[in-house]
Amino acid sequence: MQSISFFVLVVLLMSSVAQANVRESIFQSVKVIDEQKEDKRLYFLPLGRIKKDTASGRLLPAEYKRLNGQFESVVWELTGGLSLKEARAKVETFVTQPRFKMLFQCEKRDCGESFAWANAIFQQPNLYGNDRAQAMWVLKDAGTRRYHLFYLIERPNRRIYFYEETLTLEDQPLDAEFVSAHLNNTGRVVVGTFPLKDVVQEAQAIAETIQSIVSGLPAHSKGYLLVLHRHGKALKADPQTIIHALEQVLAKQGITQFQVKDVANLAPNSDAETSCWLEWVNPSWEP
Repeated sequence: MQSISFFVLVVLLMSSVAQANVRESIFQSVKVIDEQKEDKRLYFLPLGRIKKDTASGRLLPAEYKRLNGQFESVVWELTGGLSLKEARAKVETFVTQPRFKMLFQCEKRDCGESFAWANAIFQQPNLYGNDRAQAMWVLKDAGTRRYHLFYLIERPNRRIYFYEETLTLEDQPLDAEFVSAHLNNTGRVVVGTFPLKDVVQEAQAIAETIQSIVSGLPAHSKGYLLVLHRHGKALKADPQTIIHALEQVLAKQGITQFQVKDVANLAPNSDAETSCWLEWVNPSWEP
């Protein structure tokens, strides 16, 4: 029990330090206005400007990704006398670090109405300002399951606010027990991604994951399929090149029982982390 309590304490301390580091890396003079934390939240990661969704009648980003995870948010008021231009330059310098992958960014009226962001999405009235005085950045920590949203706004009273949302997805133990249960319950599970920078190396990494799992799968797993999904820019990639690289690596490891198929963009996944990924699929699964 003591070890669990100690672990929780360490996690909380690390979270606080991470938040402080983000703020201190950008602005030295700030005042905390509001903080929120939720262990689990269904989160809409914005990937487009805010607008009214005709189907639901709600104000939503034009594009978004549904995610579940630990949510944290902080509203800061800038107190160092920086102008909006200077504040934005500091954020731009911070978000262009290699540690981040930029998913979406906008400024001024290209973001949509500040009122809508502040009230319908962030639920932070302090963030309502002039549409021409706003900027937003949505990023992912490279190599992790953590997402950030940064929002900068100047209000009519000339006060400048900086807002951060952080969503950390729970790690999923990709082992034989998890894969088998997931294929029985949902019929599919992602086993790896292809960023398409080095297909051979990416195939090797996925094949190693498969090799570490396959011996623990039930006998009927021989009927499972490996399905390649390609969306967006990945549609231009040659699927046979990817499949051939994967099959070669798997064959060297003695894994030949799984057929590999390409389905291009026929099966969207709103939670996909990249535009090209590989799934294990149970063709006998029924909802």
